[in-house]
Amino acid sequence: MGAPSKSVAAAHQRGGGGEWSSDSSLSKMERFQLRNSDVITFHSYDPPEETKRRIDSLRRYNRPIVCTEYMARAAREHLRFHFAAAEERTRRRL
Repeated sequence: MGAPSKSVAAAHQRGGGGEWSSDSSLSKMERFQLRNSDVITFHSYDPPEETKRRIDSLRRYNRPIVCTEYMARAAREHLRFHFAAAEERTRRRL
């Protein structure tokens, strides 16, 4: 069987946040997903500062990162806060 012909992405989501800063804090499945995905996707319903911290911790995998779910209206989250956080991290990357 050869290499996949399509990109592979597996969403990384931990209920209640959890710690992502080191591989030792992840389950075997989470480590497999992050190490073998071409694109890392994740969900974060946390405030923008926490989402930025998660983005920074996922950068160690040197893959494109996409936060696919990011807003919790019940927590008074607004798109403008998350867009600003994403834009700031994108600029730091360039």
